[in-house]
Amino acid sequence: MKFHILKSITLISTLAFLSQHAYANKAPWVGYDLSGSPCRGVTPNLGPFDYTKAYLHETELSLVQAAHFNSNVELLIKGAKQKGNMLGDIHYTLKAFPNHHRALNTVINYRMKNGPYSNNKGIKQPECYFLRAINFAPKDDMSMMLYGLYLHKVNKLVDAEEMYKKALKINPNNLQAMYNYGLLALELGNLEQAKGFAKKVYAKGFVLKGLQRRIDNY
Repeated sequence: MKFHILKSITLISTLAFLSQHAYANKAPWVGYDLSGSPCRGVTPNLGPFDYTKAYLHETELSLVQAAHFNSNVELLIKGAKQKGNMLGDIHYTLKAFPNHHRALNTVINYRMKNGPYSNNKGIKQPECYFLRAINFAPKDDMSMMLYGLYLHKVNKLVDAEEMYKKALKINPNNLQAMYNYGLLALELGNLEQAKGFAKKVYAKGFVLKGLQRRIDNY
């Protein structure tokens, strides 16, 4: 057992050393949060790695998720190893994999469940994680879609629309972006646009029926 523990620690240390030298400064913190404060942070201990190319980083992803992003963290129950370190675990995951889609979605859920929170212990506002992710992987349409969803949820509707448009420009077949854009279109009073998105997503078998119900009740 001690051998396996030491082996894991050695592997993590080696990966971290190689990562810092190979990837340093490739995922800077950029932009400003919604209050106007600059997004700042430190170089990740491990990574950064592109989540859309996780097949190239299976070992690193497994290590990060096992240590920091288990089901308890993703479901906002408690930290992976320390009950009160849930935000720290999410932060570590996103430092290593800036565009980790599930972790980004968890950031949204945490913010919507708990409201705005103060920066502490290096934890960033959601928008800072998204800006870093998009800057790091500018062709990742899912990160853009998720950022649009976050902006949508905090009532930044014009900015949300812009992100949905960018996501669909990269991937015109992103059904989640179409679906969420359809919901946004209704909020902006664009019924025909919403109907167009609904027709497209349901023709492809999209399972969520909320958009159609809202159109029917419009």
